[in-house]
Amino acid sequence: MEPAFTIPTTNLIFQLISVAIIIVGPLVAAWIAVRHLSAGWRIFWLGALVFIVSQVVLRIPIMTALQAMVAPQLAASPALYIGFGLFLAFTAALFETGGRYLGYRFLLRNAPKTWDTGVIFGLGHGGIESTVLIGALAIMQLVALLTTTEASLSTMAPLQAEGLRSLAAGITDAPAWIGLRGAYERVMAVTFHVAMSVLVLQSFIRNEQRWSWYALGLHTLIDFVNPMVIPALVPDGTARLIAETISLTIFGIVALVLIIRLRRPSLVTTAHGRTRLNAS
Repeated sequence: MEPAFTIPTTNLIFQLISVAIIIVGPLVAAWIAVRHLSAGWRIFWLGALVFIVSQVVLRIPIMTALQAMVAPQLAASPALYIGFGLFLAFTAALFETGGRYLGYRFLLRNAPKTWDTGVIFGLGHGGIESTVLIGALAIMQLVALLTTTEASLSTMAPLQAEGLRSLAAGITDAPAWIGLRGAYERVMAVTFHVAMSVLVLQSFIRNEQRWSWYALGLHTLIDFVNPMVIPALVPDGTARLIAETISLTIFGIVALVLIIRLRRPSLVTTAHGRTRLNAS
């Protein structure tokens, strides 16, 4: 039987390129980083383990069950919906920041607390999210679009069928290059994960807990602005796409600046004869 959806060849090619970058890109970045930095693959996989435990094993099942419990209330109250979105953003930041901190504290207890360690740890943390979660979801969506027939579409639950139709329309009606946006979002997200990992690491390098609080606040902000604030303020369509891309770019630039600025802290002597770390 004929597929229910027809995706233009060029659009499909860009989608496939995007999926390849989402899945392979973090591993390539990690391979390059491991070759040039002092931290190795063990640090990468421990960073990945922390993400899996903090998000996949702990937070996501808890939040999924909680969201199902309050779904009617959220649908009836826009204010409650926004408030719950902030709660979701905070819990995502809390579990990941806490996971990073505990990972450094216990899993990497004997590892050097250096910038190299933070970068590789962050690549593992963000890379596993991109490769396993986002990449796998993207593949399943493409397979569903290419294999679903009209007959099978008619047997699906209404919400599932409507979701596939919307997904197909979003891919076929948009310019082909829009398909690369998913890859761009992952590049920015992995960069942000690396920055947050380096930021939390400062709590150990500098022996100041405030750096973990900085990471918690920044992570909460990005997880609230992109999925909640922008959709609430900007109408659906090209305007929202532009706003989301600008937001991603801003956060990506902030993350990159943090990574660079925190690269080589050095000891300096204060006027009182004490030593402290200087990030410049």
